[in-house]
Amino acid sequence: MITSCHQAHRPCRDPVAPGKLRAIGVSSLILLLAVGCQHTKPLVTAETDRTGWVEVATVPAVSVPRMQRVMIRAGIPAWFDANGYPYYPVTVPPERRERARQILEERGYRVVP
Repeated sequence: MITSCHQAHRPCRDPVAPGKLRAIGVSSLILLLAVGCQHTKPLVTAETDRTGWVEVATVPAVSVPRMQRVMIRAGIPAWFDANGYPYYPVTVPPERRERARQILEERGYRVVP
């Protein structure tokens, strides 16, 4: 009976060698940093005064996170109201109405006339 991999005619292979663990750790750290850098800060919070804002469209609940990122990247403060679930009404400041409507319409969402 063979008791050691050195006695067999194949090299020993440690599946969790220190070099492999280091490589896995470094690549995991890089991945975490990359994901963290993609986080965008909201332009609107629940405490934001939205008096006078106008509704520009409705967005299905499943699309809200993606559309929030799109609006943030466009520099448009937009509020997605969860009270309208499953379709969230999107409100923006009046001066951003046309650009917001254009962005939402290009992506196929129901724009309010």
